[in-house]
Amino acid sequence: MRDLLERVTESWRAAAVTVALVPLLPHLPLLLGRVSPVWDALNGFGPYFMLIGDYARHGEFLLWNPFINGGSPDYIEPQLGVFSPLVMLFAFVFGGARLGFDLYWLAVWVLGPLGVLALARHLGAPSWGGVVAALGLAFSGFYTGSAENQPLLATLSFLPWMLWRLDVALRAPSHAAAAEAGALFGLSAMGGYPGLVFLNLSFAGLWALGRVVWSETMSIGPRVSWSASLQRLVAMHAVMLLVGIVVLSPTYVPFFIEGQGYSHRTGALPREIAVTQNPQHPATVVTLTSPAFGRVDMFGNTDISMRSIYVGTLVPLLAVFALAYRRRAFRWWLLAVSVGFLLTAMSSVLPLRAWVYDWVPPTRYFRHATLFRLYFIFGVTLLSVFGARDLGEVMQTESAREWRRFVMITGSIVAVALAVYVATLILLHGRAAAVFGITARAETWATWLVPAVLVAVASALTWQRRVVVLPIVMIAVAIVEALGTAVIVRPLMYGQAAAWQSVPREHRTALMSSGGLMRVPDHGGNFTFVPKTLAMKGYNPLAGPQFDAYSADPVLVASATGENRLWFSTSVTRMDRSNECFEAFRARAAQLGAPPFVLHSPDVMEHPTAFRAGASAASPCAVPLDAAPAAERLDAKSVRVVTYEPLRMTLQVDIPSSGWLLVSDSWSHGWSAAVNGRATLPSGGNFIFRAVPVDAGTNTVDFQFNAFGFPWLVGLSWLTLAVVGTAAIIRSGE
Repeated sequence: MRDLLERVTESWRAAAVTVALVPLLPHLPLLLGRVSPVWDALNGFGPYFMLIGDYARHGEFLLWNPFINGGSPDYIEPQLGVFSPLVMLFAFVFGGARLGFDLYWLAVWVLGPLGVLALARHLGAPSWGGVVAALGLAFSGFYTGSAENQPLLATLSFLPWMLWRLDVALRAPSHAAAAEAGALFGLSAMGGYPGLVFLNLSFAGLWALGRVVWSETMSIGPRVSWSASLQRLVAMHAVMLLVGIVVLSPTYVPFFIEGQGYSHRTGALPREIAVTQNPQHPATVVTLTSPAFGRVDMFGNTDISMRSIYVGTLVPLLAVFALAYRRRAFRWWLLAVSVGFLLTAMSSVLPLRAWVYDWVPPTRYFRHATLFRLYFIFGVTLLSVFGARDLGEVMQTESAREWRRFVMITGSIVAVALAVYVATLILLHGRAAAVFGITARAETWATWLVPAVLVAVASALTWQRRVVVLPIVMIAVAIVEALGTAVIVRPLMYGQAAAWQSVPREHRTALMSSGGLMRVPDHGGNFTFVPKTLAMKGYNPLAGPQFDAYSADPVLVASATGENRLWFSTSVTRMDRSNECFEAFRARAAQLGAPPFVLHSPDVMEHPTAFRAGASAASPCAVPLDAAPAAERLDAKSVRVVTYEPLRMTLQVDIPSSGWLLVSDSWSHGWSAAVNGRATLPSGGNFIFRAVPVDAGTNTVDFQFNAFGFPWLVGLSWLTLAVVGTAAIIRSGE
């Protein structure tokens, strides 16, 4: 029996099965259709995945999405993963079915913990230690809190795999392993959150720098000179970056081309937004003691989904032991890096995020300062891997001195954690009663006291029994703790939404509806994708504040919705797209009860606007609109829709005289036009739409969308992944 238990606890295959299955248990109600995702996953990413699945089943990529924001070039939105092989695999297999998103979501969730397991094996930790670290991450405050935001999970889940291959590249050295790290980096960007993509790269660079500087602690072979170490570091990172940039290019290259004039995100965010929005409250450190604290309203402006830094109880114990055991410099470097990220997240009280904004330009493009905290969670998880390796060594060498050190560390951390937990509950004066029910209180006390009892009992056993019992019980504690955490934070992951339950009944697999030009103002998040209903407003970060202001104005939104949403005028006013001009345009539309017709040259449309949501005109627009007449709405009898497809719109319109036609579908760089067979470059109309000149009489107006770099960048990206992946498989079989 003892031999069997030892084989189980030392088996990496059993460890992988455990790490893969345990996260599945709390999510079974989702797979059975009894619960729904919440927030971003429900209203945004879930319906998007179904839409991508419908396109995949028709053998197409989602390039232009006509169902949202008057039309959107969604292939440039990195979070959607339109060109990600992993996304497309699930999308093609399951089509637009709700189950496809559920399974992809869970696959991404498990990917990160399995990566921690692979990295733990590479670093020489015992398999039980890998399980403890992996489950700690899988049910950490990041994974459970950010469950609603699947791109966040997808990005971080690739990081341990990247570190593994990068570590191998530095150790060998191996350009092939560096290429594999680059391929994983590129994959993390396709379907991931762009801010975390850059932070992943930053964390990996700091990890690699520490591994090279303190190379004697990583067993990468004979000690080499500083110059040789730095050359190796630069060479491996160059290969990784080159491969990674090629892989992510189909989305990120056209983002800065197609996004110009359409999305405000092609420009840096204002400093006050990037630095001050959603900071990490310093008091969130108490969430280390209980996952329930993350649900208590006590952390100011820190979003409920991004408060917690909880990583379980065993992970901190092992992490502290790793720092105390032999005091290796690299571990303190890793701790410093991790704490540095956490302090950067506390932008409301510390200047680090502002300094990073000023000194590191890529960080000017993303908000939510609290995202930096993720790398504290991840860094502590990695330290626990080293701690598990050390504890395994202590048990094998039967070092009584180091075992006493582990006992003292365990007792001290348990005492401090419970003291902080109790003190925080007292300070809350009952404000946490709704969250800290019997289950939450019992789970917190049990998960902190059980490790202390476990260590005390193990101390009374012989070394031979301790080697067998301790790993088994630690795995059991990690599993029970993970499942208990899932129960406590369930409202952050799942809810009951009628819209999610009705998806199978309302789903239409066709790429377009049969309703002609009919468009509704809004239809609850992105659920217009399910029945293929055109909507003016949806859940997408690309369009930006000017579009939001347009769609919130009753006169303007009425002009772009309904069935008759084409406009004509012989009198147009050419103007800029500034905040002042938009306010003048909106005021004139309110006076007239219908919008005037304003025109913007393609050059003007190519530049991002300086529009600020809610801002009033600081000075009059250079072009007055006081005398501008209302545009004329074309009735249904004068319009015939010849073709209305995602990438093409062909109209026949009867026009009383020469003038301009406004089509209330969004302008974007990739759209070209032909009027009566003559190629015409579409102008911007009414700030966000497309306009073309027309003649008197019947006009055939044909719009076509050509995605920048498609399909060549996609082919290059996927070919690179195929070459790197095939080479890795061949080498693994040698």
